[in-house]
Amino acid sequence: MAASVRRPVVAGSFYSASPSSLRAQVMGCVDHILGPRAPALEIEQRLVGGIAPHAGFFYSGAAAAWTWAAVAAQKPEVVFLLGPNHYGLGERVAVSGAQSWSTPLGEVPVDTGACQLLQEAFELARLDDSAHSREHCLEVQLPFLQVLVGDVPIVPICILSGRSLAADGARDLRIEELGQALAHVARGRRALFLASSDWTHYESRASASRKDTAALAEVEALNAAGLLELVDKTNISMCGALPIAAVISAATAAGASSGRLLKYYTSGDITGDDGEVVGYASVIFLS
Repeated sequence: MAASVRRPVVAGSFYSASPSSLRAQVMGCVDHILGPRAPALEIEQRLVGGIAPHAGFFYSGAAAAWTWAAVAAQKPEVVFLLGPNHYGLGERVAVSGAQSWSTPLGEVPVDTGACQLLQEAFELARLDDSAHSREHCLEVQLPFLQVLVGDVPIVPICILSGRSLAADGARDLRIEELGQALAHVARGRRALFLASSDWTHYESRASASRKDTAALAEVEALNAAGLLELVDKTNISMCGALPIAAVISAATAAGASSGRLLKYYTSGDITGDDGEVVGYASVIFLS
């Protein structure tokens, strides 16, 4: 039987375990020199989807704040959260079976009805909490949701590829079909599809920026196939290529016509060490 509440596993490491300190930490990410400097960003077009990073708040929090500030201005009715399975546990497309996810700030409800509909619409999507048991990529999004957006239910989905090539993994898991199923489940609701991903890992700043700039161009063009091909061709070590491809598919099916990069930087901008960096980006998809 699935646990009713999914408890946090990186509180106290990726972000503060103290409720008051965590609220201040989120607002510190907003007010950071690399952050949006506003808790809500007015966007002229309808916001359909986005991408936010998932490292510790010290590193990637300012980039994540850009995405969530955009979401805050157009509060959705439900957020579909898709992220990579870093630990290889459980089902390949694992939908959380919990009733809610908790952080030090309280509980975030899971839209269990949408979770059930997704299983019916896409046969590879299966309830599985083991895939989420150690995973941080979705958990770290929740404090931003709670502080900047408010009480909005989520649909947490963890994606695992069993192959080394992103394009092969997308075919195996029918990622485009998953995106279309997500859009089908969300039809008639003000939904947001959000992919959690960091970008190039542990290369020089020059190399990471060059690779990530090319990949982000494919993302802004809503070209999921082009992104996956580029990831394979140039060995981009981003961890969330498949969740991003699924979100592009979902956002396009839901009416998105363009992507917009809000912020990109690397860990070198935080630490001053440009020798081995990780890239972080905030992207939104607009209709």
